Amino acid sequence: MTKRCLRVLLSYYLLCRGLTLVTLLCACLYLGYYLRLVSVTDEFGCPLGVGLLVHDTSIPEKVQCKLIAVGVFSLLSAVNLAIFVTLMPVVIYASVRPLFCQGYARFLETYQSLPTVSVRPSPDGQWDDLSLVLLYLEENISELKSYKYMKVLEMLRKHGECSGENFDTVGLLQTLCLVKMDTVDAHRTTAAKPKPV
Repeated sequence: MTKRCLRVLLSYYLLCRGLTLVTLLCACLYLGYYLRLVSVTDEFGCPLGVGLLVHDTSIPEKVQCKLIAVGVFSLLSAVNLAIFVTLMPVVIYASVRPLFCQGYARFLETYQSLPTVSVRPSPDGQWDDLSLVLLYLEENISELKSYKYMKVLEMLRKHGECSGENFDTVGLLQTLCLVKMDTVDAHRTTAAKPKPV
């Protein structure tokens, strides 16, 4: 557990979240300024009395014109502004979550059934790199194949304890390792065979 007292990853993480928040805030300010400015400047008077129409009295001197593209862009800007404002609390939550996680090591209890694993970090609420690493591991635990295997082993061990059987974790792991190696070796031999042309 070399990450227990270090705060390098945590400072980088907080710096990235801070920059994300500042970027969202700047984008919101820009879009808000643009929306306020566009409401004033998207309509203007177009003079029609030019060229041959200068002396024609049946044509009005000016017509009110509106830029359609500005209206579409302002609608898209309003949607983006709403999304960015909605994302700000999410970024703030993601920033402070590693600082206030309590009891973050419960998901590691599954690995306690291994004979060599006996140390598990205590959830003492420190603000260090270990809290960030464990939070990341907890969020992505479903992607680990070993976690799925360990959950199966834990269920088998609990079933063996309930039925009064002696459950040998190491023996089962050695058997599963042999099966896995046989499967891997079988895939290698079929991949190595040349295909007929």
